[in-house]
Amino acid sequence: LEHRFSEAVDVLKKLLNKNPQDTNGRFILCLSLLNLDRCDEANEYLQSGLALLDTEMRVTEVTPGRKAKITHDMSNFIGAMGMCSKDFVLQGKLLYKAVELDPSNTYMVDMAMKAANKLKAANVKQETEYASIDAVNFKVASPKP
Repeated sequence: LEHRFSEAVDVLKKLLNKNPQDTNGRFILCLSLLNLDRCDEANEYLQSGLALLDTEMRVTEVTPGRKAKITHDMSNFIGAMGMCSKDFVLQGKLLYKAVELDPSNTYMVDMAMKAANKLKAANVKQETEYASIDAVNFKVASPKP
């Protein structure tokens, strides 16, 4: 389904309906929506995905391996929110937060570097838009003891 994003969205929505906990499928769905410039819809999936992961982290006993996976997925979701933002400042903050959350997430490190280079090249000073996304202040919950 490479570069057939509309078809990918249809398939991934069906898969996600069957398995709403599938964070990999959710992330790929969001990237497909992002490529179709359907960021509002992508952000709904990203925010609900963050809520699912946050709940899992806080409510269940999480193994160290699972905690690393949840943190990586949160990094992906927050970074994707940044990639959807047309506000360079908010985009930078969200991508920074994604990398800060999981510095080993090479995809988000690459996206953050591209955004920084784009901003530097444009030398843009832009007012920050105040979106309804609170991922900039998002904190990873500590696992339940």
